[in-house]
Amino acid sequence: TGEIIWPILPRDILGVGEDTTTGVDEYTLRLDLRLRHMRMVDALAAADVDALLAELDPGSAAAVRDYVHDTDALVELVGLDGQRAYYEAFFARYEMVSVELLHRVTQPWFLFAETRLTVRERSSDGTRAFHVAEILAPGKSGIWPKRYRNLRA
Repeated sequence: TGEIIWPILPRDILGVGEDTTTGVDEYTLRLDLRLRHMRMVDALAAADVDALLAELDPGSAAAVRDYVHDTDALVELVGLDGQRAYYEAFFARYEMVSVELLHRVTQPWFLFAETRLTVRERSSDGTRAFHVAEILAPGKSGIWPKRYRNLRA
């Protein structure tokens, strides 16, 4: 267990692209974040890298646990190319069995979610489960420029 502090950051300093969120009411912002997150969950379940990246800002950055190389270390994914390389390698190693949303909290300035990923390792046919805690901070275009993802086996 742990504690993560996520400050309120102005959307106009996060991400690139056109500002689509200024003047939008908080309910609509929260609803949009939930819908975007559900599309990401669906993309994970389908092992669809393109659909997953469609929800990310071109300048996005993420810190994730490296289960591709069994290091359990946090690795930085920079930009869409870094995210694509990681998820293509992850899906090449693992077949997605299921993705279960365990908990989600949405505010206009962040989304926190916990999911359980059940995967089958392609080389051994062994099944593993990862519990994922994720914080996503939306940028001015409404998509995610910042992600912190902590996978635990």
